[in-house]
Amino acid sequence: FQLRESKLLSLDNIEKMPLFGTKTARFWLCTQTEGLVCASFSWVLTLFCWSVSTRLVVWPWLGPTWLGFLHLFAMTSLYTLALVSHARAMLTNPGAVPPEAVPCQDDKAALVASSRRRKKSFSSSSGDSSSSDD
Repeated sequence: FQLRESKLLSLDNIEKMPLFGTKTARFWLCTQTEGLVCASFSWVLTLFCWSVSTRLVVWPWLGPTWLGFLHLFAMTSLYTLALVSHARAMLTNPGAVPPEAVPCQDDKAALVASSRRRKKSFSSSSGDSSSSDD
């Protein structure tokens, strides 16, 4: 894995990499049209809400007072944090499991045990509902 990673991070490969993509790109971004339309709509809606709340609500209500500026700063900070978190979620890899990954033996045992517990609880709960009370 380290050899593969060092090959990907060489300067020549970085210059040849596409800017956006889901395999080997500088920034992780799913470039399907539907996702980009939804993301664009989210950004436009957030910026529109910021514009309305600051220009049409806070400014006419409080005006150029220290309380008005405090509200404007708070609203702008919250909307900025929302956009930054959306951008970070959009442009970072969500943690996909590589195809060559093999689970540890401890993980396999825990997975088998939890699936057995789920099957038992499901069969016992479905058996209770079908039985009649005497």
